[in-house]
Amino acid sequence: MKIKNILKISTLFSSVILAALSMPSQAASNAPGTLMHASSGKCLHPLGGSSNPNNGTKLVVWPDCSNDSRIKYKWLSNGAIQHVSSGKCLHPEGGSSNPTNGTRLVFWNSCSSGSRIAFELTDSGSIRHKLSGRCVHPLGGAVNPANETPMVLWDGCTGDRVKFQPGGERFIYIHGWTDDPRMAYSGAPASGLQYCQGRDDCNYWDETLDGFVRHVGWSSHTADWRQGDTVGRTMNILSQYCRDGETPCVIICHSTGCPIFGKVWAHYGDIFQWKITRVLTLGSAEGGSELGKYKNDNAKYITPSVVRSAYDHNDTHGLPFYHVAGDDGGIQSFLIDGDDDGVVGFHSSCGYSKSFDTSHCEGGKERYGFLNAYTRTVSRWTGHHRAKICPNGGCDADHSDIKDRQYQQAVLNLNP
Repeated sequence: MKIKNILKISTLFSSVILAALSMPSQAASNAPGTLMHASSGKCLHPLGGSSNPNNGTKLVVWPDCSNDSRIKYKWLSNGAIQHVSSGKCLHPEGGSSNPTNGTRLVFWNSCSSGSRIAFELTDSGSIRHKLSGRCVHPLGGAVNPANETPMVLWDGCTGDRVKFQPGGERFIYIHGWTDDPRMAYSGAPASGLQYCQGRDDCNYWDETLDGFVRHVGWSSHTADWRQGDTVGRTMNILSQYCRDGETPCVIICHSTGCPIFGKVWAHYGDIFQWKITRVLTLGSAEGGSELGKYKNDNAKYITPSVVRSAYDHNDTHGLPFYHVAGDDGGIQSFLIDGDDDGVVGFHSSCGYSKSFDTSHCEGGKERYGFLNAYTRTVSRWTGHHRAKICPNGGCDADHSDIKDRQYQQAVLNLNP
């Protein structure tokens, strides 16, 4: 049976639109991992890329955050940052306990040199040299430093250009349909979510995950999601930030943003070979919404028959799609097959290969009909899975709420 909350009424796809030296430090993990410069998405490397850099080799940024020990580090108990593959530690060049502004960081074969090589990760994400209080900066202070830009110590421990993210993935967000133009961000030149394109903020999403974020922005109140401009915008972001051999990307999509990515990936994923590890779909419209049948605007392109025939949903090229479905629909839910979030039914948000009335998101065999007297087998498209963060009957969220940060965080624990 459906669980409905009539106090939460949503119209068709109209989702809610998205330091200083005294700062405390947080405990840095001693588990080996990459260190990503958050605003550029590049990771810390030894200059030249050696797994065993010579003493004095400079620490630089480079657009590769792969699972390779030569770019992994760990914090030792004395605060030193150790390069995993060589065993060398990061030192202020010259070995001073109070290095001046502009002092470069280098690799050296001593990890027990006392507090002069002790660092800490601040709550704002900067890496602070404990004795001097100076933080790690890209030389020149750019938010998107060029490849091989050296890392130096400098006054100031706040701001995007000095923020580092343990681990290394780029989060690419793709928003859904809206029934009218929305202001993309504060100060945007005009209304329309197409102005979110390539930005690290977009008002469609109330919050996003920490780390490197870029948005695909499309004209969601006028565009046919299947056609050239929307497809081209998505391909542009993937080609710019998810290139093979560089930092891997994670896709987070909501509503119509999910079939947009699904179509692009089905048609071009094996050609461009973008480096993407997984997809998190939130209230996915990959199976369409029955509400599109009752609209005369571009929402008519999101009906189940249109979306399911737009591309081969089984053509996932080995990329896993994880589904998070809401089960807190509004008064229009009687128009939607099966349990739903007020806009899309489980047949869509759970990734099922057929459109049908269902109250379960697990797949496999399920009972249905009067008194559950019948049994049937339900299947998903190839490579589609339920993200098991909510019960089989879905999350207690409507179509807008399902894109909240608490559900986005599921992607951090999905590691195929």
